[in-house]
Amino acid sequence: MSREEIEGIKSGIETIRKIMKLQNEIFTCKIKQ
Repeated sequence: MSREEIEGIKSGIETIRKIMKLQNEIFTCKIKQ
């Protein structure tokens, strides 16, 4: 694996984490309403 591939995977994982965190927050807000 090249360095670029590793960097791409890392940024992909970061993006997925951010999306999951956002979905969690939206889910929590919906429950509270």
